[in-house]
Amino acid sequence: MAERKGYEGKMAEIDAKIQHICKELGIEVGLETATKKERRTKMSGHEIDAKILEALKNAPQGISQIDISKSTGVSYASVVNWLKENAGKVRSEGERKGKKVFLVSECC
Repeated sequence: MAERKGYEGKMAEIDAKIQHICKELGIEVGLETATKKERRTKMSGHEIDAKILEALKNAPQGISQIDISKSTGVSYASVVNWLKENAGKVRSEGERKGKKVFLVSECC
């Protein structure tokens, strides 16, 4: 295990050197995308509410939960939680992957 850690350390050093040289040359390597994972910025409840309502208003024919997440930048879990908490503002039709969410016309 100690020998393995030594090799992993050497590999990390080599990767860093490659990235540095490629950055100087203006070449993208793709090594840093594998090590760094982009995270979404944290949104306030008001911001989530506004973005989801806007997405629903722009889709009178209905929109899936995953499409709401993609179009707003709000995480899928936050979309699901918002829909549960605001059940009076929305209605849904269909099941599973064919499920569409609609904004209730009296709302907002």
